[in-house]
Amino acid sequence: MNSLRLEKGYLVLGGEISSERTPLEAGLERLVDFGKPFLGRQALLNQREVGLTQKLALLTVEAVDADAIGDEPIYCQGKMAGRVASGGYGHCVGRSLALGYLDLDCIAPGTELEIPIFGRTCAAKAVASPLYDPENKNLRM
Repeated sequence: MNSLRLEKGYLVLGGEISSERTPLEAGLERLVDFGKPFLGRQALLNQREVGLTQKLALLTVEAVDADAIGDEPIYCQGKMAGRVASGGYGHCVGRSLALGYLDLDCIAPGTELEIPIFGRTCAAKAVASPLYDPENKNLRM
């Protein structure tokens, strides 16, 4: 299940969705009704006005014998630019994948990144999400 959700870019509570991240950072603004009052509304409006510093991105990882699992640092041009929220192997696309929060200047598809996994530095690349079924034609209920 984790493999399939990563390939589709689906988020999971406790990984990409947590009390430490806002819906704006997770790319879920379309699910927020700013026309209704709710706890945290003003903070989200302020964040939207000021702008984000990080956003969630899908990454392909050139993993050797282990995949990123979460909380690994992500480096962009030699500096830490974010952290992995979750990761694993995408069996349908045949690639190691990770979802991570990255600085905005590092999230463009094609941006070259590095993720240390169990002592090995693995090349990674930001990609457009989702990798599998981007038009959502294969969704089954």
